[in-house]
Amino acid sequence: MMNMKLSKKLISAMLLGICISNFSIVDAKSSTDKMPSSVEKYESQKQKLLEKNRFAADYQLSEDELKVDRKLARLKSMSDVNYRPDLPFYEFVNVDENLIESDPLFQFIKAMPKGSNLHTHSSALLSIEKFYDLCSRIPNLRIDLDGKIPGKLSTSEGIPFNEADRTKVLKAWTIGIEDSDKRAWDVFEDQFRAIGDVFWIDPQIYREYYYLGFLEQAQDNLNRLEIRCSTPDWESGDRGKLAAQLLLDAYRGVQKDYPDFSVKIIVPGHKGKSTIEKSQQQFREVIEKEQYLQREVKDESNDFFIGVDLVTEEDAGYPLDTYVPILIEAKNKGFDFDVYLHAGESNSPDNSMMLDAYLMGTKRIGHGIDLFRYPELAEKIRKHKIALEICPISNQLLGYTSDLRNHPAYLYFKEGIPIAIASDDPAMFNVKGVSYDFYSIVRAWDLNLAEIKQLCLNSIRYSGGSKSERKKLESDWRIRWDKFIKSQIHESDSK
Repeated sequence: MMNMKLSKKLISAMLLGICISNFSIVDAKSSTDKMPSSVEKYESQKQKLLEKNRFAADYQLSEDELKVDRKLARLKSMSDVNYRPDLPFYEFVNVDENLIESDPLFQFIKAMPKGSNLHTHSSALLSIEKFYDLCSRIPNLRIDLDGKIPGKLSTSEGIPFNEADRTKVLKAWTIGIEDSDKRAWDVFEDQFRAIGDVFWIDPQIYREYYYLGFLEQAQDNLNRLEIRCSTPDWESGDRGKLAAQLLLDAYRGVQKDYPDFSVKIIVPGHKGKSTIEKSQQQFREVIEKEQYLQREVKDESNDFFIGVDLVTEEDAGYPLDTYVPILIEAKNKGFDFDVYLHAGESNSPDNSMMLDAYLMGTKRIGHGIDLFRYPELAEKIRKHKIALEICPISNQLLGYTSDLRNHPAYLYFKEGIPIAIASDDPAMFNVKGVSYDFYSIVRAWDLNLAEIKQLCLNSIRYSGGSKSERKKLESDWRIRWDKFIKSQIHESDSK
């Protein structure tokens, strides 16, 4: 009897299931029911979705800008450079050839006022060929091309610099196809060790190095450079003051020919590999030095030194939270400075330094590639307007995004998270200024003029210094931008 009752229940359940299933099949709407009723409506809705999902700039382009936007579209479509964002950038620009420099699209970008370069390191500021020329003028300089660190400069080891093969030297100092079977960061760090701080040998060489480096940035149509830069002590008790004054003098030398160009200095510490105590002490000294130089060396009435950072390969040194006690200690002492922290330059899924950087009050974030791991943090960064300093060529060549079309910063950009394009270490990448980084993303992300203009404005609005400085910076940039637009229209009309 029990089995009979069970069987009836089972049969009832099965029948009910069939009824429900049939009901669902009959009443469920097919996915094609969502389709527009005509091809015209389909195309219209698709265009609206495209517009909504393309980054919306803060403004509409003027009639003149729209003309230049159409020119930009032609330059992109007509480019005879077979640029592939999935190939390493050194396939197109290297010691032996530069396939991009003559591209009319590149010339357009180079002529364009790009605002600020907010992320560059001092030892890789000057283009590698100009750096080579400077080295050739340093007395008694020697180079070791066959040692443990190829291309290492010194005054004691190797052959006289001017007797070395120029091409071999340049290849030793830059990332190229010959390095493709090595870990990128190992090559990169060896190149920094090779170049070292040879320009620290003498104060006048130091001044010339930065004069030439600042000049290249100004000539790349930039209004502002913010550079991570160390200041050596040449005299006992100097605390880097002479070096700081030479930096200011170099920048003012450039400013004579480029009066709307300015420089700000961020003093970097290193996420060390020694003991935690020594690393913390080193960061403490960096903060104290920055505060001293901020007081002692001014750009007229404006701060020349604007903050501190912590650098080196992110996954190799101590994490950022190691230095939280030092920051708290400095703030409690009344020190007044900003932090511009490197974070998110990592392929490690358990890296949480983006969270640290945010909680440590960073003004901007150097790189920020792996922000996608933290959606809630991404919303906070968007809301609090913390800009990401994006360095496309560096991110590719150091192994963080092999295909620039898939760089996560493009998604951040579309979601309204402020990003600014920067060059990181142009010397090691065989480039100068920030034009090559812009070129790479204009091609990889198919940017229009409104998006490019937004990136330029971001680089100004999230720059360091006072509010009045940023206001003047934007005013100067807009004058240059309007001249650029007019010159591009005139150039098109005269052909």
